[in-house]
Amino acid sequence: QVAALTTDQVTGLTSDTLSALTTAQVASLTTAQVKALTTSQLNALSTDDARALTPAQVAALSTTQITQLSSTILTALTTTQVASLSATQIKALSSDQLGTLSTADARALTATQVAALTTDQVSTLGSDALSALSATQVAGLTSVQVRALTSQQLNTLTTADIREFSATQVGLLTTDQLSTLGTDQLTALSSTQIAGLTTAQVTTLSTDQVAALTTAQITALTAAQVKTLDTDQLDALASDTVRRLTGTQVAALTTSQISGLGTTLLSSLTTAQVTNLTTTQLRALDTDQLNALSTADTGALTVAQLTGLTTDQVTGLGTTFLTALTTTQVAGLSAAQVKVLGTDQLNALSTADTRALTATQVAALTTDQLTGLSSDNLSALSATQVASLNSSQLQSLGSDQLNALTTADVTEFTAAQVALLTTDQLASLDTTHVAALTSSQVAGLTTAQVGALDTGQVASLTTSQVAGLTAAQVKTLSTDQLNALSTADARALTATQLQSLSTAQLSGLSTTVLSALSNTQLSSLSASQVQSLGSDQLNALSTSQVRGMSASQSGRTGSPAVRW
Repeated sequence: QVAALTTDQVTGLTSDTLSALTTAQVASLTTAQVKALTTSQLNALSTDDARALTPAQVAALSTTQITQLSSTILTALTTTQVASLSATQIKALSSDQLGTLSTADARALTATQVAALTTDQVSTLGSDALSALSATQVAGLTSVQVRALTSQQLNTLTTADIREFSATQVGLLTTDQLSTLGTDQLTALSSTQIAGLTTAQVTTLSTDQVAALTTAQITALTAAQVKTLDTDQLDALASDTVRRLTGTQVAALTTSQISGLGTTLLSSLTTAQVTNLTTTQLRALDTDQLNALSTADTGALTVAQLTGLTTDQVTGLGTTFLTALTTTQVAGLSAAQVKVLGTDQLNALSTADTRALTATQVAALTTDQLTGLSSDNLSALSATQVASLNSSQLQSLGSDQLNALTTADVTEFTAAQVALLTTDQLASLDTTHVAALTSSQVAGLTTAQVGALDTGQVASLTTSQVAGLTAAQVKTLSTDQLNALSTADARALTATQLQSLSTAQLSGLSTTVLSALSNTQLSSLSASQVQSLGSDQLNALSTSQVRGMSASQSGRTGSPAVRW
């Protein structure tokens, strides 16, 4: 019977008559009859009658009817009834009407219904209704709807709510929306959501927000995102977080970012991260930053990284940095880099590091560098390194440096190098070092050098050194030098050496030296040399020496003062 009523009859029913209908009678109304109901009639329904409306009846309501529904009727609707509302009906709901929906009703909305919400509707959703949306519903929000969310709405979202947004949706948030997120909400974002942030969003993160990010979130940042972080944001990272940066992330840092990093952050880098730095990135560091690296980090740098440093950077390296270098790293430095090292820097190298220097590196050392080299490091040079020293380098060595060398070090100089020493340098050598010279080194001395030797140095010469003197060298010896020879040295003189002596040298020989000569040595003297000997010299000769002289020699000693 109720279903037989015409639409005009239905429209003419009073509110009291309509409210008298049972729930069964209400449920039997046709969709046409429901459509004919006025807003006054609809709002006159009891909550039970409202709940009795079938989904088809609810779906039949016009947008005009929907917009006039009271909050009492709306709140009375079941989740099934709410879910039956069309997208058009949903759009017709006012903000106040949406606000009356229960959390259960809000959760009952289909993805299609959620997607139908206007930006005005979205921006006025209550915190409870918004929070009640399921992950599926949240995932259904369009880009326009996401951007319509107010700061207040976002701030009321729980960490669980935040996680329901897709990475794409998070990437749609405006910079203003993102800046309003609390640190708890921001740290609730998953690695996938973090990776979904745009570079523009990343740049707007405050230092507090960046500092709050977890290590998992930081490592989730893409190389493009890392590149957009400014130095304040980077310096806001905790040391433990910095150590978790991946090699790809570290390699993505720009030179501007690198040059602006604080020393605390740099010292937090792991050795693996440091070795991932490119030569371009390392060249962007100033000396304070380089010196902030730990000794482990410094020792982990590759040769390619070290050789990429500019000479200006090298000159500013501290002794702690240099002492941390391995022998392989030291040997890998370019000649240009070695050339700019200061005295303190060079002397900070261990003896092992010094010995690791290549011949090319040693040859690149300036005279000032060599002059300032400590005796330990100078002594550490190998024979190959010493052999690479050029004349300017050799002649820059001071007497203290030369005498600080061990006798073994002295023998590492080539004969040609010893011949390059100045007369002052040679004269400054103590007797121990003079005696350490090899026969070939002594034989390589210039006549000027030989003439510069003092009597003490000459006296320190060994018999093999004396025997190795060339005739030209012997010829330059002064009488004082000749007379400084020990008796053993005198006996070591060869026939060729003796024959090279001038008459002036022979006439100045002391009786000690002359009497030390063997019969064979004396017999090698020429008649003219014998004739230059004075009576005191001849009378100092032993009977054996006299008898050993040849007839031509003795015939030249016609001095009346000669005893024999």
